[in-house]
Amino acid sequence: MVISVLNTVLLLYVPLIAVALPLWISEHTSAPVSLLSVMLMLNTVVVALFQVRVSEGVKDLTSAIRFLLLGSFLLAAACVAFAFSGTWDSAWTAGVLLVVAAGLMVVGEMMQAAGEWEVSFGLAPKGKTGQYQAFFGNGITVAEMLGPLVLTGLVVYWGAPGWILLGGLFVAVSAAMAPMIRWGGRVRDENERLERESLATAEAVGAAGPPRSPTAEHDRRPPAIPGARA
Repeated sequence: MVISVLNTVLLLYVPLIAVALPLWISEHTSAPVSLLSVMLMLNTVVVALFQVRVSEGVKDLTSAIRFLLLGSFLLAAACVAFAFSGTWDSAWTAGVLLVVAAGLMVVGEMMQAAGEWEVSFGLAPKGKTGQYQAFFGNGITVAEMLGPLVLTGLVVYWGAPGWILLGGLFVAVSAAMAPMIRWGGRVRDENERLERESLATAEAVGAAGPPRSPTAEHDRRPPAIPGARA
């Protein structure tokens, strides 16, 4: 539950490009609003071409943590570039910064998504993957519901300081997730060990058969012949 809540904060990048950026470009930069279509196209093409390749680098929870951390730093760097895009009067300079920020953001998105999926599947107990995925998947819904309100307040009304705060929030949340994921992995491994030991014990008992009682042993002895010596 804790990891799911923290991951919801990282998912604020989802409504960022669709809600906050158009308002930021139109109200705080000298770049043309039509540049947003180029940024959206860049995001779509890069994800379609490279998401699978990026995900190949995630093999376990350790690599997932590394991708989450690296992805959050890239998202933070994108936030800084977005913040500086509003400080230039030149449309060209602002436009270049916006495109660079969009590139940093899409790479951060792909790394974060790869690490997120490994964590969501890796920590789910056997036989309960569907339940855990359903709960974990609520994060995207919450981010899409609350994201426009949060991002509008931070970015559109607060400006550059809001971008810096958002970038710091991405890094802080991913750093907080790391020890929680490691703890979850240890709990998962311990539960699997106990399950294996319980299964091995049950198999050993089944192979030995039911315990024999003294009464049963006495009943299987041949009847004594009267007058015969033992």
